[in-house]
Amino acid sequence: MGSIPWEGPRRSVEALARRRGRDAVVRRCVDLLADREVEAEVIAALGGPPARWVLDGGAAGPDYWLRVWAVRGLLWLCQSHRSQATLWRPALAQTLVGEADHLLQHAKPG
Repeated sequence: MGSIPWEGPRRSVEALARRRGRDAVVRRCVDLLADREVEAEVIAALGGPPARWVLDGGAAGPDYWLRVWAVRGLLWLCQSHRSQATLWRPALAQTLVGEADHLLQHAKPG
């Protein structure tokens, strides 16, 4: 399998927003944070090469990856809308801290 042409997460999310509409992508990011299913194209755009499994049918990465990618997508999509970004930031920061805490609690000594 060849590699995915990918210019990085921010540009990928911005391109997805141009194709689907910013509000639609924001909704999909929120869906991921709520553990709802979204289209493979959205996951691939948010996650890039590590999300190739969603297109190829391979083994998925850790569950938290989807939430981290969704948070990252929301941050970038909301940066150009300062008032929305201000509203989202506390919830997004809390999500990232929660994910980090979860990882630390379940980390195997090594």
